Amino acid sequence: MIWIPPYHGSQLARRSGLDDGWGWIPTDKYCRHEKWSNVYAVGDINRSALPKLGHIAMLQAKVAVHALWAAMHHKSAQPFTPFVLHVIWTGHGRGLFTLSDILYGGKRDWVYFGAPASLAKTAFNASYRFFSGWMPIMP
Repeated sequence: MIWIPPYHGSQLARRSGLDDGWGWIPTDKYCRHEKWSNVYAVGDINRSALPKLGHIAMLQAKVAVHALWAAMHHKSAQPFTPFVLHVIWTGHGRGLFTLSDILYGGKRDWVYFGAPASLAKTAFNASYRFFSGWMPIMP
């Protein structure tokens, strides 16, 4: 069984008037606010029905920055295309690696269970500590 605690939106977003009434910022497929085109929201504060993962926030940030640049230069931007990527330890030297976009209209749904996934998680955590949190993994 997997239990996910309830998420609560930002009180700051509520006080700002930018939220949807629940503390989440409503955005379009470019992470741009639905009402104010000069406001972008990425990560946990974004109202999208996606897992609140750092990987998702990084993808949203890339889309938002490119959309802002495109708007400033009268170009077209690429919309946000979500996918879930995560690795977890499961114990006894094994792990679970997941890469999937199937819930978002894609065709990838890859899951691997075993020792290599555990090693990948160990390597990621060691790199995170070594680089003090700065991870050059955003494409």
